[in-house]
Amino acid sequence: NGKKLGVAFQNVKGTMYPTIGLHSQNEHIDVNFGAKPFQFDVEGLITEEREQFAAEILESEIPSSAPHNIVCSYLMHYGYADTLRAFDETKFKEHVAQASSHDGGTVFGLEDRKRVRSLLFSGDIDGVKQFLVEKDPDFFEDPKTSADANGSREQSPPFERDALFHLSVQQFIELVRGEKISEAVEHARASLSTFQGKSPQHDAHLQDVLALLAYTDPHSSPMGNLMSTTQREAVADIVNAALLLGPSSDPSAATTATSSVLERLLTQLCKVQAEIRRRNDNKVSCHVHRWWRIHPLTNLAFD
Repeated sequence: NGKKLGVAFQNVKGTMYPTIGLHSQNEHIDVNFGAKPFQFDVEGLITEEREQFAAEILESEIPSSAPHNIVCSYLMHYGYADTLRAFDETKFKEHVAQASSHDGGTVFGLEDRKRVRSLLFSGDIDGVKQFLVEKDPDFFEDPKTSADANGSREQSPPFERDALFHLSVQQFIELVRGEKISEAVEHARASLSTFQGKSPQHDAHLQDVLALLAYTDPHSSPMGNLMSTTQREAVADIVNAALLLGPSSDPSAATTATSSVLERLLTQLCKVQAEIRRRNDNKVSCHVHRWWRIHPLTNLAFD
């Protein structure tokens, strides 16, 4: 009849199929699947709803403190304690006080994550492992040695497993950097070999890392990027995510641990930009990706 009848249902879940019910004998219907104009203005309704949605977005208010808080959250997330203290000492004190009074949460506070990052940037992997074990003796414990009442094996949190793998890889890289080749080979046999066959991504990374032994000057080799500060930073970010996540297995907690609010906002911005490009024949006025660099191990992009 071409009339808008309003919203019939909301929050309907599951697979839906259009159906037509006929109740009397010899009833017949005509169905229009778009071969001729509809009586109801479908395009007009879509345009109206888009404009209404856009108006709601424009009318929403963003607090003036939002950019400041986003920067603070980024510094908190990655453990940049000194920078946070210089940027906003009040926020720094609030965060430290909140972390120290939070029961049952992660044992690694802002200053702890700052120390881990500092040790990683100096190449002191043994120092990192020692510090982590001092703070949490079970951090590197092998969960496969334990079983529950039903005899099923436990699985360690994926971020802790990933952190241990990348710390072991970085220790190998630091030995190569220090030209301790015999120690690097022994470390590969004793430690890195235990990770082989566990993950295709890890196996591919191990192949690149172990290739460093084939070059007299690893820094100028095709794998020279592994000897850079960027590699140390990437490992620091992975370990930081494991420290933030702790024993949690909540998928939403994993998302929060791996990226800051700022990075998630930028990711959303890129997705919106991609959709705008798609709707405008691949034409876009602003290229956000030009201002980003890609994280070498997590594939996250950030400034």
